[in-house]
Amino acid sequence: MVFEALFFQILQHFEISILQFGIIITIRSLISGFCSPLGGALADKFGKRLFPPLSMVITGFTALIIGIFGGNSIYILIGGLLTLSFSGTLFHPSTMTTISERFRRGRSRAFSMFALGGQAGFGTGPLTVAILLWLGGGVLENWQHAYLFWSIPIMAMSIIMVITHLNDPSIGDYAEIQHNPKQKASKQQKSSVSKSAILIPAFLGLLTIMSLRGFGRNLFEKFFVPFLVEVKHVNEATAVFYLSLLTLIGLPGTLVGGLLGDKYGEKYVITGAFSVATIGLTLLLLVQNPIFIPITLLILAQGQNAAMPSINSLTAKIVPLKARAKAYGLTFFCPIALGSFAPIIAATIIASRGYEIILLITIVLYATATMLTLFVTRSSDSDRSISN
Repeated sequence: MVFEALFFQILQHFEISILQFGIIITIRSLISGFCSPLGGALADKFGKRLFPPLSMVITGFTALIIGIFGGNSIYILIGGLLTLSFSGTLFHPSTMTTISERFRRGRSRAFSMFALGGQAGFGTGPLTVAILLWLGGGVLENWQHAYLFWSIPIMAMSIIMVITHLNDPSIGDYAEIQHNPKQKASKQQKSSVSKSAILIPAFLGLLTIMSLRGFGRNLFEKFFVPFLVEVKHVNEATAVFYLSLLTLIGLPGTLVGGLLGDKYGEKYVITGAFSVATIGLTLLLLVQNPIFIPITLLILAQGQNAAMPSINSLTAKIVPLKARAKAYGLTFFCPIALGSFAPIIAATIIASRGYEIILLITIVLYATATMLTLFVTRSSDSDRSISN
């Protein structure tokens, strides 16, 4: 999100066009999308303890490199962005599988707490950029200082994770074998079954819905800052602040979505959350007075955030444990792979038709995803073992 928040600074610094900016986002998204199933497969094969701390180490050092050298060459910046995308694919599938395994009851709430931390981080990144812009006085004359600033806490956290995560015997295959000594002997049988375990109609339907939503979200959010500046006539610093606000004010929705998912069922929460997000996008398109923009963002953010805990929990109920990391890898791959082309398409449409048509297309995609959610049915027993 920091990269999108620095839209105007990067365009000016490297003298690139909006289309070139969109191509960079597309390349970054493709790396993230296509490497996510690989990260899930590696977690299923080698265990889930290694990859989260490794991801944090790579992220911290890459942010440091961008912060120091990113302004020297567009190729250094792109290389750093691609590395950051790859490091994320090592973190999420393994971590989400661990959560789904540990919290078999109250799973949606557990995922909401996990999402709460991630979304707070995503929202805080643009918020720091907004603060630096408000301060003025050349604070962001070197835009890469934003990356340099964030490399410090990330590297500190990576050290903590290396010390604690790798030595935690309750994570991953070690803990599973302790509970079931016969598991290791039946590893070959489980592996053969897990190859087809994710080819479940309910899970494939869920992937289709997430892909539509992911494409629509990438179509619009990557150009959220210039949309507010050029269409809603918001100044740049405030627009960047709204970008962070779009994530941060949705944090209550994350918690509420997790609680409601456990109480009333994930499918109904996903449908309701998607509906709320669609309403928020529609209001954002229609409102003309900038004063009402925070209200529309508040509605949109609740819908965006409330769905994710239930989506992750429903995936755990649909897909057996031993194939779950692959499944979570695919939940990133499909929306990102399809959504990767959205920035290029959006940049092309913006150049000829303006920003409003992009938001209108996004609304249609969100509405379609909402309707399709009603047809998702759980076709497998919750938390069943592949060996059974």
